[in-house]
Amino acid sequence: MQIKLMDSYVKKLIHTCHSRGTFAMGGMAATIPVKNDVGANEKAMESVKADKLREVLAGHDGTWVAHPALVAIARTVFDKHMREVNEASERNGNGYNHPHPLLKLTHPIRSLGAGQPDRQGARSCRTGSDRE
Repeated sequence: MQIKLMDSYVKKLIHTCHSRGTFAMGGMAATIPVKNDVGANEKAMESVKADKLREVLAGHDGTWVAHPALVAIARTVFDKHMREVNEASERNGNGYNHPHPLLKLTHPIRSLGAGQPDRQGARSCRTGSDRE
């Protein structure tokens, strides 16, 4: 993943699943085949292939697809890159080792107080219909 928070989230998800003895499923490829446009279809299929490659290299045990035509692409990628029938034996093989990247804020929370988030600061950010 290119965004640090999402990369940390994926690693945490895989680590948690594997440490509990269950499989970590990747996300669904929402892309579907494009009819009547070979170029657009090739681009869409390459996008799915890249997404599934990212998932298997991260340590996911399986994945989802939105269209039956994508099963072959996902299966080919996973079959090529999986060392075993699943990755559950890799308890900490994906590089996850600490939750702080999930907790670190890149932008400060707004506050009306002494620099710390508080109720008044949170209320000031609320909009129109949800105000008291």
